Amino acid sequence: MSQHAPVPSKGAAIILLFLSGFCARMAAADTTYVMDPLVVTATRVETERRNLPGSVTVIQRADLLATGATGVLDGIAASTPGVFVTQRGPAGFGLGSGAAGKLTIRGIGGNPNSQVLVLVDGRPDFTGLFGHPLPDAYALSEVSRVEVVRGPSSAVYGTNAMGGVINIITQRKRTVGNSLALRAAAGPWNTYDGEITALGKFASGLDYRVTSGYTTTDGHRKKADFERAHFGAALGYSSGPWDVRGQLTTTPFETHDPGPVSPAITNDRWIDVTRSSASVTATYRRDALSSTLMVHRSWGTHKFYDGWHSNDYINGVIAQSSYSFVHGLVVTAGADAKQYGGDAVNDTTGYDYGTHRVTEIAPFATIQAPIGNLANLTASARAQHHDRYGWFLAPEAGAAFHVLPRLTVRTNVSRGFRSPDLRALFLFPASRDTLKPEKTFNTEAGVSWRATDWLTSDITVFRTKASAIIENAPAPPFPPPFVNRGEFSSRGVEFETRWWISRIHGRLSASLQDLGNQTAGSAETVVGGTVVLPAAQGRMALDCQWVHNLYGADRHQQKLSDYTVLNATLAYPVWRGIEAQIVMRNLLDTKYETMPGYPMPGFHALVGVNAQIGSAE
Repeated sequence: MSQHAPVPSKGAAIILLFLSGFCARMAAADTTYVMDPLVVTATRVETERRNLPGSVTVIQRADLLATGATGVLDGIAASTPGVFVTQRGPAGFGLGSGAAGKLTIRGIGGNPNSQVLVLVDGRPDFTGLFGHPLPDAYALSEVSRVEVVRGPSSAVYGTNAMGGVINIITQRKRTVGNSLALRAAAGPWNTYDGEITALGKFASGLDYRVTSGYTTTDGHRKKADFERAHFGAALGYSSGPWDVRGQLTTTPFETHDPGPVSPAITNDRWIDVTRSSASVTATYRRDALSSTLMVHRSWGTHKFYDGWHSNDYINGVIAQSSYSFVHGLVVTAGADAKQYGGDAVNDTTGYDYGTHRVTEIAPFATIQAPIGNLANLTASARAQHHDRYGWFLAPEAGAAFHVLPRLTVRTNVSRGFRSPDLRALFLFPASRDTLKPEKTFNTEAGVSWRATDWLTSDITVFRTKASAIIENAPAPPFPPPFVNRGEFSSRGVEFETRWWISRIHGRLSASLQDLGNQTAGSAETVVGGTVVLPAAQGRMALDCQWVHNLYGADRHQQKLSDYTVLNATLAYPVWRGIEAQIVMRNLLDTKYETMPGYPMPGFHALVGVNAQIGSAE
């Protein structure tokens, strides 16, 4: 069983805050500007963060790498208020309703994890049969930045975005030249992690990206090994107003689930998965007009120890156009069509689950209307047609008021939804064509303050109500069918601040949530922070997270111990673009769990090397 964290837990958070504040004062004379980043995810077009009415967090690639993160999702969870990801070991989340990698935003995630939409460059990424993303499929080697929309974004992106959106934006060389990046690390339990990324752009307008990676570990428990390979390639061409880009990735991985410590699992619970994706995107920009067409496909094969064997896919087309009128008015309109499905059999019993698919078609539109320099109004709407339940309307509206040059007050109202996945419609048990979408309704308000050119802060209050959640009906009959009967409400406060002064930068985030009965895999209180400091000729990064009131089941069941985890990363240049690095995890040697029965490892370290030849910009 997990135990309470050692006494220094709160002290570690205080130390982190003291270090960051002290170093900020020491370096105040050497200031660089922190501008509001351009955000794509919230409206599908580039918009300054200060003009958005909703809650958006942007995590740059450098932020992920500085703290020694080995995965995209665990990296953003440490930096984003309201986001929580369960883990079971140093690498490998697994797959299935009871697996780690449960991703929640403001307590909303689902089981399996299908109430938060993951995008890759705007392309929806989830399994065709079960409707959830696979955390193990996202490699750091491709990532340029990650944009997280906290709160429903179905008006812009449709199904599965009822809790929020995570958009992984991949790297692309913007200046002429070539670069090569290498990361390699090794640690206990035969853990090895490495990747190589080549980027390039030619004067002709042609650019490329090639990435390859490999991760393996025996795990800190028996039967907890994990092995993953990754390959990705992208080819682009820009000429005048045209920009065309094609991408291809494939990620095979195999993982074993050791099960909870008690009762012990005796059988070998292995999972063998291969996920692949491909897309072609063409963009035309001239004067006030911008148009984009994306054709995408993702597919995968899943094999489980119990005989489950499935193949699934998503095929889709996204078309949109934006036009900037006078006085800054921007109108975006488009359509999103996708078909997803697959087939499944049990190789052990010979049972055939059949082949199933659904089709969704949705027109959408967004209007951004500035009122001089005083405010920016935003409204979005999507009318989605599902070939099983018909039409569903998802609206969203909000405003950002610039009450002072450095102070913005914002408010937003949005409706989110999730279409019933094929698992509930066709697989377990028989078809339930009467199922309707799950729904959320979210209201929020926030204040953003740029205190200085190097310090920004944001605070948000929200309230979310959910209804028609798909759950099993009370037995009998057996197996019980799925019905729309669940509901819950949640509310909370989120805070984040970030700073960048010369070589010293960092962020602090906190979330205090009342999750109602939706408590599985999401903590009610989380405080986390990261600070990157110059150390001799290299750098040191500290990141700390304090977690309070975490539960392993809904309705405040299976209470887990509060804990504090402190990590440190040291990097030192050794020769021309090459640096040695040591990543020390769980410096306090805290005993903790993020899911019942799966103790996380104590203090351990990974030693590695990073190399960069040429600029990746």
